[in-house]
Amino acid sequence: MPAFKDLSGKRFHRLTVIERVPIAPKNGKKRTFWRVICDCGKEKVTDGALLAGGHSKSCGCLQRETVAAASIARKRPHKDLRDIWYQIRERCCNPSNKAFSFYGASGICLCPEWKSSVWSFVNYVLDHIGPRPSSGHTIDRINGKMGYLPGNIRWATRKEQSRNRKSNLVVEIDGIKGCLKEVCEKLNLSYTQMLYKIGKLKQDPQTAAATVRGIGM
Repeated sequence: MPAFKDLSGKRFHRLTVIERVPIAPKNGKKRTFWRVICDCGKEKVTDGALLAGGHSKSCGCLQRETVAAASIARKRPHKDLRDIWYQIRERCCNPSNKAFSFYGASGICLCPEWKSSVWSFVNYVLDHIGPRPSSGHTIDRINGKMGYLPGNIRWATRKEQSRNRKSNLVVEIDGIKGCLKEVCEKLNLSYTQMLYKIGKLKQDPQTAAATVRGIGM
């Protein structure tokens, strides 16, 4: 028979043992119970075996906090997406919205199913493009000339979105295709000079790149 182990004063997670509590054994099984106090100030009596085995960690407050945190984690992406949905719907469908002229009035529409149901939009996003990667990401249209439709949305940062505007100048230089600013960064070309030569002097992108490289030599 193992020797009695006094747990008085010992700490188990959030519980500190106060004293042993004499409780008559049930079904012939001898068990040792202890009065403990939780960090939150609540006392309870628990089985010593549960304490030692790490199965009794608090008065119950830890579990409640864990459940609450999980609930918030589940609701948070929904709230973010509901806010994003509302903003998209406003600029696409509300003529009084300041951005309507750039969206709804310009033919940028919101999928009819998403327009009538925020949860249809939320479920599509979570199932197809996943939760929001960070607070710096928002919903972007892959093809800037099309609306907010299934298959045409993604998560993108502000920088990525600015390079996906339909007004951006798309070029191909040395086999690299993309918006002018992005291509210039990849090829270490001066964006200001390239924009001047292509926009003002009407040079084709490859010729402009050659002259800019000549200037830098």
